[in-house]
Amino acid sequence: MDGELKVHCHDAATWKFPSFAGQVACRGLDFHFWDAVDDLSKTNIDLVFDDQRLYMHNAIGMFGSIPLTLSGGLILLASQAIVVQD
Repeated sequence: MDGELKVHCHDAATWKFPSFAGQVACRGLDFHFWDAVDDLSKTNIDLVFDDQRLYMHNAIGMFGSIPLTLSGGLILLASQAIVVQD
């Protein structure tokens, strides 16, 4: 991983859930979304954090045994979670 991630907690709302900023380039990353049915593995992905949104650019990897390529974004707050497609 290479990049910078800033976490901002500066008022009542961001103490409940912080605001994020930055970019992180990940190569060979293995990770799991809490409610996903399988893991993402061997993933090359550029993560862009913008307040309470996460954008995934040029992701290439495996979802279980399925090859996967994607770009898009999502809202990080679980109570407002939706997927934003580019």
